[in-house]
Amino acid sequence: ALMCPEILDPEYNKKERDGDAYYDVTIHSGVNVKTKKFIDEIEKINDATYVFVSLGSDENNVNTAVELRRAFEKMGIKPIIQTVVYNSNLAKSLKSVKNHKNQPYDIDFTGDLESVYSESVIIDSALETEALSRHIGSGKDRKEEEFWMYEYNYRSSVSSAMHFKVKVACKVPYMDKRIDQLTEEQKMAVAKSEHCRWNAYMRTQGYVHAKTTDESSRNDLGKMHHTLIEFDRLSPEDKQKDLNILMNNK
Repeated sequence: ALMCPEILDPEYNKKERDGDAYYDVTIHSGVNVKTKKFIDEIEKINDATYVFVSLGSDENNVNTAVELRRAFEKMGIKPIIQTVVYNSNLAKSLKSVKNHKNQPYDIDFTGDLESVYSESVIIDSALETEALSRHIGSGKDRKEEEFWMYEYNYRSSVSSAMHFKVKVACKVPYMDKRIDQLTEEQKMAVAKSEHCRWNAYMRTQGYVHAKTTDESSRNDLGKMHHTLIEFDRLSPEDKQKDLNILMNNK
């Protein structure tokens, strides 16, 4: 709540707001993963599609992931289960782990140091090139050095580039089109979707609405932004910025 205040704010959490990000975050405090109460709580979530386990140690992470797979099997559902394993050798040995009946647990182990800090992960020239292009093309007088110099610019542009790839992979309508191939209605649908993504991203970075749409109210030191609002309240210029997600389509 301290780092991302609007994520748990009742004004935003679990509230559907047209043209804004929607999320449903519930904190189950005081539940020990090694007790039956934990499984009882899990059984209430009978429509889980993705589970991420990160409890601070490889042993706790692996044991809990296995227990979760067992619980979900009893419930008749098969969500993706991903858990952090820091030890690279352990991660390799657990890959494709199966039980005594040769049944796979289908658990994805991620976060090992060898993979996380490999050159291919740290230096992704293709992704950075696209992110840089988005940074320069998203506003007037944007300079390349500002992309590399300021973490805010770098992370925001990389996030946009990554999310665009996901949308294309998921065959989200119009994401493979050029702007000039779309009707005005289709353009607004693309722009609204991108603004919802941007709002969600900004809130996870700790930003809150500046309580006014006046550009002078933006305060990056205080993490306050004037456009952290519903899409329809944006100026035509800011709506165009959201549509620029298609800017690199040829």
